[in-house]
Amino acid sequence: MCIKDSPSPEFVSQDAVLSIHSYLIERFGGSPGLRDEGLLDSALSQPQQSFFGELLHPTIYEQAAAYLYHLAKNHAFIDGNKRVALATTITFLKMNGYRLCLPKQEVETLVLEVVAGELDKQELATIFEAYILPDSSNQTTK
Repeated sequence: MCIKDSPSPEFVSQDAVLSIHSYLIERFGGSPGLRDEGLLDSALSQPQQSFFGELLHPTIYEQAAAYLYHLAKNHAFIDGNKRVALATTITFLKMNGYRLCLPKQEVETLVLEVVAGELDKQELATIFEAYILPDSSNQTTK
């Protein structure tokens, strides 16, 4: 079964996010290190929160928005929070057979608008709905 057809998405682990952060700091610079593990745990739990067995973020768009929004706003890392938020969101989409089809400049603007409080999570999910598409090149199966 293809991951993108799965009713239960694959979520990004804390270890994966820590690896993403290390890679981004090595590649683009900045101060390494986790500032607050609790804030990271909180951000990573948001896309998979449920109530009476129903996901609070039931769509791939809302889950991706939750990753970007909470990782960018929580500032769990000493440096690189915006980069980690975007890279984790893209990783989550790829893991589940999707891709974000938005020009780099527009993605950067979205991230900055989230951090500045100009774009809330639901608005971000609405934007993502138009720009997250199945990734036909991703043949990952469960």
